[in-house]
Amino acid sequence: MKEKIWKIKKNPPKNFFKKFPSLNPIILKLLYHRGLKDQKSIKDFFEPKYENLFKKLKDPEVEKIKKRLKKAIESKEKIGIWGDYDVDGISSVALLWELLSKLNALDIEIYIPDRIKEGYGLNKEGLKKLKEKGVKLLFTVDCGISNFQEIELANKAGIDVIILDHHQRKKSLPNAYAILHNEKLAAVGIGLKLAQAILKDYLPNWEEELKWFLDLAALGTIADLVPLLGENRIIAKWGLLVLSKTKRKGLLALYDLAKVNKNKINNFTVSFIIGPRLNATGRVSHAKKALQLLLAKDQERAFYLAKELEEINRKRQNLTEKILKEAIEQVNLENPILVITGKNWERGILGLVASKLAEKYMKPCFAIGIYEKEAVGSCRSNLKLNIVEFLTHCEPLLIKFGGHRKAAGFTLAQKDLDLFKEKLLEIARAKLDKESLQPRLEIDVELQASDINFDLLKDLKKFEPWGEGNSKPLFLLKNVEIKEIKNSEILKMKLKKENLLFNAIGFDIKKEGLKPGEKIDLVFSLEEDNWLGFKNILLKIIDWKFSKF
Repeated sequence: MKEKIWKIKKNPPKNFFKKFPSLNPIILKLLYHRGLKDQKSIKDFFEPKYENLFKKLKDPEVEKIKKRLKKAIESKEKIGIWGDYDVDGISSVALLWELLSKLNALDIEIYIPDRIKEGYGLNKEGLKKLKEKGVKLLFTVDCGISNFQEIELANKAGIDVIILDHHQRKKSLPNAYAILHNEKLAAVGIGLKLAQAILKDYLPNWEEELKWFLDLAALGTIADLVPLLGENRIIAKWGLLVLSKTKRKGLLALYDLAKVNKNKINNFTVSFIIGPRLNATGRVSHAKKALQLLLAKDQERAFYLAKELEEINRKRQNLTEKILKEAIEQVNLENPILVITGKNWERGILGLVASKLAEKYMKPCFAIGIYEKEAVGSCRSNLKLNIVEFLTHCEPLLIKFGGHRKAAGFTLAQKDLDLFKEKLLEIARAKLDKESLQPRLEIDVELQASDINFDLLKDLKKFEPWGEGNSKPLFLLKNVEIKEIKNSEILKMKLKKENLLFNAIGFDIKKEGLKPGEKIDLVFSLEEDNWLGFKNILLKIIDWKFSKF
C-alpha cells in the first residue's frame, strides 16, 4: 500500500478570527471548514433547536399532495407505500404508515421489493399487484425519481404517484402526480417534513405527535450518510434523544439483544449496531421483517423479530467475509479503479464488499455479481468524484442505474459485461490521474502539545453528533517522542512533547520501526478515556510517520 499524503486544510482568513474573538481558534477552524462562517449559522450549529424543523416547507407540490391525500382519505381509497429495502427506505415507509394511520387512512398497502428478485425501485410486476389490490394513490419513498417508464405504467393503471426521493435526478423528471425531491435530506427527512405540513392541518397537538417520529427520522438520516448539517443535524440530535426514549417495542427488543445502553445511544450506535441489523434483512432475506420490527405493537412478536434479525445479521457477516476473500484475490492495484466480479455472489452483499475494498485500497470499486442472464453491481468511491457520472457515460450498456455521488447500483446484460468493464477502465484512465488516486488523509488542524486539554475536549463535544459532513476532526502533532510502547494487536504508547505526556492507542496501525526514543509525527482524533472513574485524554492514532527533524 502507498503511503498516504497528509493534507492540512487551509486556515480561514485572518478577519474570520477577528469576528469571533471569544472562540478558541482551533474551534473556529473546524467551523470554517464546515462552511459555518457567520454568527447565525454558528449559533444554529451549536444550538440545533427542535422548533427550527418547523419552518414552512415552501414547495407548491405540498399543497397538491395535501389535497390529493384528503380526497383519498374521504373517499376511503386504498393507499399504497412503495419503499426501498435499506434503513432509509424502511424507516421512511414506517413513518409514512404511521402518518396515514393518524389521519385514519385505514386501507394501506405496503410494497417493498425483494432485493434479489426485483432489484431497486419500481417495477412492472409490483405495480400490477398494487393495481389488482385496488391502490389508487401510491407514495414512493427513497425511490421513484429515475423510474420514468414505471410511472407511466402507473398512470395508465389509474394510480396517482407521489414521489418522495433524494437520489440524484436526471435533467427531466418522471410524469408523477407530485414530486418532493431534496438531495440534502434523507428520504425519511423529506417524509418528516411532509408529515409536519400535513399534521398541522389535522391535529392540534401536531408538534408532540411529530416528535415521536424523530426516532425513525434519525435512523434513516444517520444510516444513509447524508451530511449532518442544517436540518439533518437537528433530526440527528433530537432523533438520538427520542431513540433513547423510544416507545417502539421492536427497537427496545433489538436494544436488549444487541446489548445497547439506552442512555448512551449515539451516531455509532445507529451506524454500527442498529443500522446493520435493519439493513441485513434486505441484504440476505426480505426487508419487510425489519419494517415489521419497527411497527411491532406486541412485545412477544417484537422479541421474536429482533431475534430473527440477529440471526440474519450473523448470516450477512459470514457471507460478507466469504465474498470479500474471493474479491481481494482479484484486486489489481495497477488499475485506477477496482472492478471485481463473481458468479452468483449474494446481491445484497455487493455494496458492502465494494465499500470495504474502496476503503482498504483507497480506490473507487465496482463489485459485480454475475447471474444467469444479467450482471448486477454496486459501486463505491471515497474520492472527490461523482460515481454516478461513471455510470452515465456507460448508460447505453446499462439496463438501469442510480444512486448518490459516493454510492450507486446498476444492472446490465451479462453479454455486455466485458465491454462495460473496458469502458469503466477507459473512463477512469481519462478522469483519474496518479495524483487524484494517491491515498490522502485530510487533517483539520495542526496542534501544539499545549492545545490538548480538557477545555478543547469540552468544546469538541458541542460538535456532536458526529457524522457525514461533520466527521470527528483529525489533528496533527509533530515531533513527538515515544516514551513507552506496548506493541500487541492493539498499539499502545506513552508519548512526550513539550514536557507533556499523552496516552495514545491505535487499531490496525502499521508498527514497523516504532520503539522508545523514536520521534514521530502523529495524526489522531481526540477521545475521552474513562477508566475506573478517572478521566484522561486519549489520542486515537489514525496514521503516523517518522519525524524529519
